[in-house]
Amino acid sequence: MRLGAWIPSFAEAATLLAAFTHTTRSAATARRQTAAAGAAYVTVQTAAAALEAAPPAAPVPGPALLSLSAAGAMVPLVGKGQWAEVKTLALGVVQPAVWEQDKLVVHTTHLSYFSRLTEAASFTRLALVETQRRGVPGAGTVVAVTDGALWLQELIA
Repeated sequence: MRLGAWIPSFAEAATLLAAFTHTTRSAATARRQTAAAGAAYVTVQTAAAALEAAPPAAPVPGPALLSLSAAGAMVPLVGKGQWAEVKTLALGVVQPAVWEQDKLVVHTTHLSYFSRLTEAASFTRLALVETQRRGVPGAGTVVAVTDGALWLQELIA
């Protein structure tokens, strides 16, 4: 359920679904359907990580300038009373600098994200699907914006 992934609360997602489709779903149903859709997508991406064993013959052409940013964030685990680190990778195409309100600014467009609650080595392996899809190996220049944590150095190596 895409609304469950986009909206901050499952109750709000269920309300929007009702407004769009004239059907009713509870917040619990929205939560279950969102979790099921997310699990299915994780399965697809994990299977696609076979790229690691058989990389494409030629890299996917990438943009002239690509931004790669990654970080870990501590999140509470629902119903467990514990916290864990979720790692996230963000990729975007860096646009030429432009003047806006007497300031030179740079915008990044075509953003995509990849997140997992897993250890660093697994995250790096699984993120290969997104980095290959976005053309990181074939990009002209890749700039990495990170905090310098050791696992991030392994990711961008």
